[in-house]
Amino acid sequence: MNEKLLLNPPEKVLAMYRAVVDLINEGNDIRVLKVSDITGRAGIGKGTAYEYFSSKEEIISSSVLYYVQTCVEKLKAITESDHGFCEKINEVMDFIDEHVKEKQGVFFLIRIVLESYEIPKNLKDEFEEVKRQRCESEKNEMIDNLVKAGVKEGLIREENVFLQRAALETQLSVYFMYCIATEKKMELDLEPGILRGYVYQNILKLLGQKSS
Repeated sequence: MNEKLLLNPPEKVLAMYRAVVDLINEGNDIRVLKVSDITGRAGIGKGTAYEYFSSKEEIISSSVLYYVQTCVEKLKAITESDHGFCEKINEVMDFIDEHVKEKQGVFFLIRIVLESYEIPKNLKDEFEEVKRQRCESEKNEMIDNLVKAGVKEGLIREENVFLQRAALETQLSVYFMYCIATEKKMELDLEPGILRGYVYQNILKLLGQKSS
């Protein structure tokens, strides 16, 4: 997997990335998707694809990784904005809503790659490693940015970094699991607005006081 094509893709490669996401979003099965389908949607010749990629599977996995990268950038923009702590938390939950409920959401696309029999193991391993480097390394920085906003407003008094990160990550994971459950049409008897308030208040309860 060519790192340059992820960090700074040429326009033709970017067109292929967009084409892959659009085709998956439209319900196309990647098992029957052809390189010509991707390049046709991208508006480029089939031969152009092989100037950058060795196979259809590499195009698909690179496309999803690039999309994951853009999602990380969106989250970073939320956490680095000058918005207040409560607003930032709600914007993160908006992001979770969007990417769980929309078929082209980042969580769906990652699953497509990792669960597909079409993607060879070596590409899956490389995909996982790049995802880990791109996402996991950014995660703590984004959580820390949220914490800084809470500290600035006097809402967060807990000083232990591990507890700060654990509280935010676990509470936002509760909202993520809720979105997954509602998408599966499970009967939860709980409105999203109520859960959002619950998540936010729990964060304040967990981090509003210093640990002894």
